[in-house]
Amino acid sequence: MLLTCKVKAENIVRLDYFSEHKEFEADLLLIDDEHPQIDALIDYCKQFNKKYVLILRDMVTDKPIKTVLPEGSHILNKPLTQDQFSYKLASLFGASNDCIIAPPKGLEEEQVEPDLSAYHVLLVDDNMINIEVAKAILKRTKVKITCASDGVEALEALRENEEQAFDVILMDCQMPNLNGYDTTSEIRNSKAGVDYTYIPIIAMTASAMEGDRERCLAAGMNDYITKPIKPETLKDKLITWLS
Repeated sequence: MLLTCKVKAENIVRLDYFSEHKEFEADLLLIDDEHPQIDALIDYCKQFNKKYVLILRDMVTDKPIKTVLPEGSHILNKPLTQDQFSYKLASLFGASNDCIIAPPKGLEEEQVEPDLSAYHVLLVDDNMINIEVAKAILKRTKVKITCASDGVEALEALRENEEQAFDVILMDCQMPNLNGYDTTSEIRNSKAGVDYTYIPIIAMTASAMEGDRERCLAAGMNDYITKPIKPETLKDKLITWLS
């Protein structure tokens, strides 16, 4: 369910420096995990029994929380969408039925992650940030991931991997040496071995211009994801093609 009621601006207080606010009234405290005074803020919440604390964490770094959190604390990963935040507020404060609508698919709180531990993904991208984002998104699915920085490395990985066959390929389109379109053509022409001629290939591209999807499909790719990658979109695409 989603909260559709609006929070008035005058009911929001920004605490840039906690030392200037020894006391404050609040029903909810929203803290970034990198806040320099996070320990003092947490201690304050424990001391005065502040009911709700939301900790914002960077999803990519996947670092442990710096301190012991009080009862009633919740973790939200960044980047945080408006829908996710609205849903969390609704679930915490028990919004009335007049303020609640059904959530979009994949937004349910405490969603059970799919178990993809039996599958092997070849992730092809020349940008290390994109690779780390994708790995962080898929970490809890337990899927096995092998990375390649361009099409040449991807073809070598397909030819040489003997431990566990790949089940799907996540293919960046714009890469040096051999781009995603040409790499896909090579795979479809059995240049990586006949076993991979029909492997599902999901394109990943930063371009959302008209005709890009058609170009991907014409090159032999099966599906299409635009960057920045949305966690639920990536997982849904993998589940679709792995099943």
